[in-house]
Amino acid sequence: MGSSHNGELKDTKSQAVQKASDARRKKRSRSKRTVGTREFERFETTQQGMLLGRPGKRVAIYPGTFDPLTNGHVSLLRRGFDVFDGLLVAVAADTGKKTLFSLEERVSMVQEVFAKEPRVTVEPFSGLLMDFVREKKCKAILRGLRAVSDFEYEFQMGLMNRRLHHGVQTIYMMTDYKWLYISSTIIKNVAELGGNIHGLVPDSVEEHLRRRYAELREQQS
Repeated sequence: MGSSHNGELKDTKSQAVQKASDARRKKRSRSKRTVGTREFERFETTQQGMLLGRPGKRVAIYPGTFDPLTNGHVSLLRRGFDVFDGLLVAVAADTGKKTLFSLEERVSMVQEVFAKEPRVTVEPFSGLLMDFVREKKCKAILRGLRAVSDFEYEFQMGLMNRRLHHGVQTIYMMTDYKWLYISSTIIKNVAELGGNIHGLVPDSVEEHLRRRYAELREQQS
């Protein structure tokens, strides 16, 4: 009788321990999911070894055409490191207009400029930006603002992106005053007409522009 009673006590105690253990696991799981909605997701990539396997790193996506990359873009990226641990430069394939450089060339130029910066990685993307963001499991997009005209466009785009993916935040940074007046389009217009763009784009990009317009002039002659 005593042996049977002891066995029942052991079974009851074992069940209680198991229930307590299950409750702790469920609590940890709920806590993890809650934190996950507030924190930036980790982004792992093999390219340049950026943040590979490092937990808790905040990574934002910096999208654009980059046709070509300017010093305004470079400045914004470097300032982005004050907020984020790493940045993924997403080079758009679908631009809605004819580009001077191919997608591969644009990706290559950005990679060339940031070859020694492990916090930057560069990838092409096509289709909706928010689909790419969802694929990469990022929680933030970095954008630059130069003027009122930029704000109107970015405001509309930011709201649409938020509707497409409510869990992603868009972080806006004012362009440094030195680069307020430049854009990729202005740079190309000046370079095409033989103007001096030194100091407005990285040196390697300046060389790519010089060669491309020399090729185009040769084709036209």
